[in-house]
Amino acid sequence: MKIKKSFTLNELIRQTDAYFAEYLPASEGEIPDIESLCEYLGTDRERLTALEGDEKLGIVVARAKNRIAMMKKQLAFRGKIPATIFCFDMKNNHGYEKKPKDEPAEFRFELDETLEEWGG
Repeated sequence: MKIKKSFTLNELIRQTDAYFAEYLPASEGEIPDIESLCEYLGTDRERLTALEGDEKLGIVVARAKNRIAMMKKQLAFRGKIPATIFCFDMKNNHGYEKKPKDEPAEFRFELDETLEEWGG
């Protein structure tokens, strides 16, 4: 298969829409993912990432990746994707990061003459 190097805006919109509306429903049991989208588009991950940085085409790729993440999240909520696989995929394919543990906030109170005014 020859790797597709360029897309027009309309072509990319039409093909990504067809991936979700036609290809996935016809491919029963296939979980949407970036590699599957790349294969459908006739491109590869590297080129798709480059397209995401394109001023005109980037929004189409970003929305497609977001839709894939949304669909996977729904599958994970229903127990169709193991949590560890889902977390790994979100971090590696969708830019999610592990939430850092919140450090307890340090509160400091300074008392001054006002305390006496309050009856202290």
